Amino acid sequence: MSEDITEYTVRDYSAVDRQIDEIARRERILTNRLNLENLKRFILIGLIVVGGICLLLLALAVAYRIAFPSNKKIVETPLPVEVIVKNEPIILKDETKKSNVNNVPSNKMFGIKNNDTNENKQNEVITSKLDNTSVVTFKYQASQLVGFKDVTTGWNWETPKAEKPNSQFCYTHNNDMVRINLANVLKNNNVVSNYDYIANKYNLSKNQWDKLINKCQWYTN
Repeated sequence: MSEDITEYTVRDYSAVDRQIDEIARRERILTNRLNLENLKRFILIGLIVVGGICLLLLALAVAYRIAFPSNKKIVETPLPVEVIVKNEPIILKDETKKSNVNNVPSNKMFGIKNNDTNENKQNEVITSKLDNTSVVTFKYQASQLVGFKDVTTGWNWETPKAEKPNSQFCYTHNNDMVRINLANVLKNNNVVSNYDYIANKYNLSKNQWDKLINKCQWYTN
């Protein structure tokens, strides 16, 4: 009896396998490219959102600064008052013990009536060379307002022998030593208050401003 012969047919699919591998590689490349494009798109959107938030915060900060401006400190330096004194000899008409009394400044320089009698006036022995020199005298009083120092009142005299000051002014200082001009008195004896909207920078109300002016010691006849 003859043996059965088994036959096998082998087919070569290597070309198909290479084609499938090539298609898969192209699909991976295309997928990676799409992922990169999506990542770029997400980054761009994120940057736009962050930029929008920054612009919004900046706009809010500018609006807050405009609505609530900060209080700026303005340093005001008072002008010094210069008094020119000529170095000239003093002529004594009469050497008496009362000359010591005559050296005391006249009471009218301090808003008090001069009580000197005619006899005392005749005993004035000093001839001053400051008759044509303007002078300034000052008076001080506690403000009694928290955050503010003494209220200073200044009297401007045309000469030391003037009967009354030709003008007056009043000011105070806050704790930062900023001078605040409160009021002035002119020749017509009218008190002119300097209160206006600028007083807001000193955190002073109209009532507080008037209380400070009431501390000014104006000249009285």
